Amino acid sequence: MATASHPRTGARTAATTGVGDALATGARQAIAPGRYYSYSTPNYAVAGWLVERLSGVPYDDAMTSRLFTPLAMTHTTTRQPPPDALLGDRVPGYAWDGAALFSALDAKPKSRPLDALKRIRNIRENAKVSVVIDRYDEDWSELRYVIIQGEARLLTGGDEFARGADLLLAKYPQYRAMGLGRDEGLMIVVEPSKVTHWELRPDASHA
Repeated sequence: MATASHPRTGARTAATTGVGDALATGARQAIAPGRYYSYSTPNYAVAGWLVERLSGVPYDDAMTSRLFTPLAMTHTTTRQPPPDALLGDRVPGYAWDGAALFSALDAKPKSRPLDALKRIRNIRENAKVSVVIDRYDEDWSELRYVIIQGEARLLTGGDEFARGADLLLAKYPQYRAMGLGRDEGLMIVVEPSKVTHWELRPDASHA
């Protein structure tokens, strides 16, 4: 399970304190309660602020003690940055070459040996994988996702590794500063056996 986090409600000083300041200076709601539903990121910041005011503890602590721990949600957090123990479960970067998907692990900061990462252990035990890539936008006509099902392999070098590294370096300039090399390392490659996709069509009927 990937780490869940919310950049606004998860950061007390940058979000919840700011919400109190905004409310104190006359911020007003745009939609009357009960009129209709509309997704609003600032509303989640208000919810986090209310949790802190009513519980008397930071939002992260309240979520952990009242929700995550009782439900045994051991891979979920609102803390930013996430705890070291969850860094290996974060969603990885990827690159697609038209036939396979590549994801590197060697150039990312890790607090544990790469072989200890859950995704590596899982691949070695069962190479069948499913990758979900989605796009969220407040303009719902832009909603879409792709699901790739297939088998994963681990690369440590060679031409295929170099090709994956080139794709990742071209897509993510940050990898250059982090030292991703073309010669050797550890990389996951997924070869699809089935690909499905979905997108919201405004003219279609949805339940």
